[in-house]
Amino acid sequence: MSNKEEGKTVTLENGGIIKKILKEGEGNETPPNGSKVRVHYVGTLTNGDKFDSSRDRDEPFEFEIGAGKVIKGWDLGVATMKKGEKAILTCKPEYAYGEAGSGPKIPPNSTLNFEVELLSWEEKGKENVTDDGLVQKLVLFESGAYETPREGASVEVKIKGMIDEGKGEGKVFLDKNDFKIDLDDPEIPEGLEEGLLKMSKGEHAKIFVDPKYGYGEKGYKPLKIPGNAKLVYDVTVTNLTNPKATWELNKSEKLQLGQKRKELANTSYKRGELRRAYKRWDNISSLFQAGDKDFEPEEKKELAKLKATCNANMAAVRLKEKNFTSVIDLATKALQDEPDNPKVLLRRATAYAHLKQNDEASEDLKKLLTLDSKNAEAIALKKAVDARIAKEKEKQRKLFGGFFNKVQLVSEKEIQQAMAESKMPDLDGPDSSDEEDEKKREIKKEVKSEMKEEPKMEDSPEEQDAVPEKPVEKPVEKPVEKPVEKPVEKPVEKPVEKRADELQAAQASPKKGKKKEGKKGGSKKKGKN
Repeated sequence: MSNKEEGKTVTLENGGIIKKILKEGEGNETPPNGSKVRVHYVGTLTNGDKFDSSRDRDEPFEFEIGAGKVIKGWDLGVATMKKGEKAILTCKPEYAYGEAGSGPKIPPNSTLNFEVELLSWEEKGKENVTDDGLVQKLVLFESGAYETPREGASVEVKIKGMIDEGKGEGKVFLDKNDFKIDLDDPEIPEGLEEGLLKMSKGEHAKIFVDPKYGYGEKGYKPLKIPGNAKLVYDVTVTNLTNPKATWELNKSEKLQLGQKRKELANTSYKRGELRRAYKRWDNISSLFQAGDKDFEPEEKKELAKLKATCNANMAAVRLKEKNFTSVIDLATKALQDEPDNPKVLLRRATAYAHLKQNDEASEDLKKLLTLDSKNAEAIALKKAVDARIAKEKEKQRKLFGGFFNKVQLVSEKEIQQAMAESKMPDLDGPDSSDEEDEKKREIKKEVKSEMKEEPKMEDSPEEQDAVPEKPVEKPVEKPVEKPVEKPVEKPVEKPVEKRADELQAAQASPKKGKKKEGKKGGSKKKGKN
């Protein structure tokens, strides 16, 4: 992004407001009247005294542009700012609090400086379609119709698609008066699909789509859409046809629809649309909320396999996002239906290791290696976990005399380095076929045959730390017993016996007691102390 505007000074209202740009904003769009804006600000007097700050409260301030609910300097100054812009607004008294001032901190007739950062805004009538606000809808005509499209619906629309160049207009790349869209079609942008799901028959609206929900960094050459382009769709829904509701489907139809949704989700995953894939896998569970009590044995098996696959693949998405707690939850659900799935065991073990739950990670890896003893990823991860546990045990033994034999600590960095050592792939990707898995096993066999003498992880930054097996065993077994026994036997029992003998000798023969008093007396005092 160009920084050509940074440091630029803009004079507004004949000098009543002066704006100095500290950080340039995005694009060309500014908030129109009626918009609800979110800003951070710091207010100071001309002598530098601070009188108010949203940053100190760690809470952005919201207000409506042009509604007269803030000082004039803000209504007029913030309206000239772009999203992400940071500027100093210097407001003369007539554009601030005037002759009255405000409270004890702002004297009458004060010129004020406000450092303002415009975080975002929502136009009047706009609503967020997605939780992150990256897809929004502005209703232009509300039909009042009740029915909205469901997943898998067919929608007939009048549509104009534009590259958003500011103010919701721009170069047109799509213009159709009678256009049919199947909401299951993976070719339509995710943001358009999400927007249409929020519309009803007869409604006219604009759907604003961020590049993350549009065509992303690559753009879309067939429609001449450049990378990172914001899109806006002007849409009127003329008709819609919904599929059967879930409660209208029989068992067979539910299973068929579940399989169809799974394949659509897999397609989205392969295209890198992780959020869209996750949503589609997750929606499959809504088909089977009533459980499988009415299913035949073969149908129950099919349903269990479908659920296991969806949970396993959602775990794969969460692992890419480094949401390790969610990985464990989803992988556990998958393993309830398919307990011997090596991929899922590896995903859960990886999440456990990242969260330093090393006993659990070790158990999953042991089971995985009984199922697939040549799994290079599992071998590397187990080596890393075991080495770190042994290293920490030795460290604790030295510090605390071996009392803490169950301490497990594996650092995030160590896990990542161990993965890098074995050149672990990020993920196999969901639903790879048995044939593909067999090919992978053959490759792993060839690799392991070369490593058979003594398995090593090449180019490893942890190679010196990852102690071989025998030295790992020694610090665990050998040093633990003796340091504990010695302080128990030597200092406690023998000195007590000597003091008892001295007392008996002193009573029987005073002369002998006097002879030995020099030696034994010192011992007695030590015993008392």
